[in-house]
Amino acid sequence: MPDGRPFFVIGQWSGPDLTIWQIQQAPDDPDELNDAYEEIRWDAWDADGSVEIVYAASATEAEATARRPSAPEYEKCSLICQQRSLSSPPLRLLALQCALRADTGGSVRLPAGLLRGMRLHSRNELWDELEHAAWLRRRPGRHPHMEAQLLDVALLHLRPDGRARARAVQWALHPAPVVVPVGRPSAVQLTALALASHTPSDAGGTDLNALARQCGYSPQQTAELLDRLVASQALAAWRHNRGTNEVFWWLPRSTEAGH
Repeated sequence: MPDGRPFFVIGQWSGPDLTIWQIQQAPDDPDELNDAYEEIRWDAWDADGSVEIVYAASATEAEATARRPSAPEYEKCSLICQQRSLSSPPLRLLALQCALRADTGGSVRLPAGLLRGMRLHSRNELWDELEHAAWLRRRPGRHPHMEAQLLDVALLHLRPDGRARARAVQWALHPAPVVVPVGRPSAVQLTALALASHTPSDAGGTDLNALARQCGYSPQQTAELLDRLVASQALAAWRHNRGTNEVFWWLPRSTEAGH
């Protein structure tokens, strides 16, 4: 039995973007759940929408879960964020977009506009590092786009489907529920992504050393990044339990309330 209560997340997908119309608690009884789902699904289809059943502790958590990537794509995010060979936040963000946008054969094309928005445009040294690590091989592409072939076997076996890949790409750029404005430094973007993976509802927590590894920084530097996220109002607050070395954080009330 899944953890939490069942919720219906009703909305509409447009490419990777999800517009949520309504989140409502679903019946616990399996038969009643199925009957209610069928009724709501037809109403949603009439409006060109869809319904997803999500098990969560609250409606806020259900929304965050619906916006997250599916398990194989989520595994890619986690795998890349913890690769020590990808030593810097810009390198990990670039590798993440390559992995999530690659097709089933490992071929990837990154638009120039995406790279500019991520502040990674004209960062040829990052591509050099990925090639040196035998992570990918660049291919001649139509300027100003970048094309490459992934070589990492661990990523190639995680075969994406179209919608799952689109959701993961969007989540990696805007990692709900910890969202920072576009164009922030790579270190801030990667920290928000790492926090979002540990934020099931309106708060989250994990081991500080584990979080630091995901962010590609020391624990002290990671603490400074958490302060920056509080200053930018992406987080309401955070604290460090020195006895257990766990770090905890809370989202602003506007985020908790939903959209």
